[in-house]
Amino acid sequence: MLVGLEPLVHRVKEQEDNVIIANEQGREVLIDVGNMASMITSAGVDVPNLFNEQATNLSMLNNSRFKNIIAIYIAETEVSINENYPALEKHLNVLNTMLDEELD
Repeated sequence: MLVGLEPLVHRVKEQEDNVIIANEQGREVLIDVGNMASMITSAGVDVPNLFNEQATNLSMLNNSRFKNIIAIYIAETEVSINENYPALEKHLNVLNTMLDEELD
């Protein structure tokens, strides 16, 4: 069980790295062609008047690169939540039970 833990942790780490990469890529596209002032304002933070906080980011829905990045982000996150984390949790629970039994 201990030997089998390493590949599971590696798989989870790899998946999390993919989520982080997709997040960073999405931010880059937003910075390049989006309106960050609009997003910040909609989150309730005041921005200086020199920004056009009235503009929207609806044009991002036509940006295929952005949509592809979001799709990858969602897919990677779903795999983590629905497959990798449960497998790791199950493995850790079994390992914990085995250790408890051995210590008793």
